[in-house]
Amino acid sequence: MSLSRYATSATGMNLLAFLAYYQVLEFFFARYSELEAIRKARTNLRNPLFNIEDDGQLGRLLMLGGGAKGRSERDQLKATLRSCLEVDEIDTFVLHHPERAAHLKNKKKIVDVSIINVENRGVDLIDQVAYRIYEIRCRVVHAKDGGGHDSKLLMPYSPEVKELSHDVDLVRFCAQRALIASAGPIQH
Repeated sequence: MSLSRYATSATGMNLLAFLAYYQVLEFFFARYSELEAIRKARTNLRNPLFNIEDDGQLGRLLMLGGGAKGRSERDQLKATLRSCLEVDEIDTFVLHHPERAAHLKNKKKIVDVSIINVENRGVDLIDQVAYRIYEIRCRVVHAKDGGGHDSKLLMPYSPEVKELSHDVDLVRFCAQRALIASAGPIQH
């Protein structure tokens, strides 16, 4: 909640707000990666075709047991979003705001990041959201001098950063859903 309040206070500072909301999501990575690993392991063990004598199948099952360990940050983000969001919530969030929908599927507003096109059901919608959020995060935190990657940086006061408001709204929406999904009973 503290990170969320911090992000909310970053009015007019798109990079800061984006990263603070991303940190809210990141806080839950280990929890939801572990839950996804448990669910997948349980599904494998219940499968009547699972053969305990098959080293390949056992190896894949053991790989699941690592939870967040050994999983990429992008995969942890996807696990978190899958646990906290429903596809119809994303549809509603995007489609009820035509400007937002147009921004998120425009390849030119913020270059070198995946688009979100709710009409494209060939790519899982939660994956589309995870890819975009993660790629923007990378363009912000990996801003380094040299290496010939200057075109990919998202630097303060750049024209692209001014275009980030819809993406800040998206990552805020996801962070709010993670907070709601993770909420427990109120202690008195």
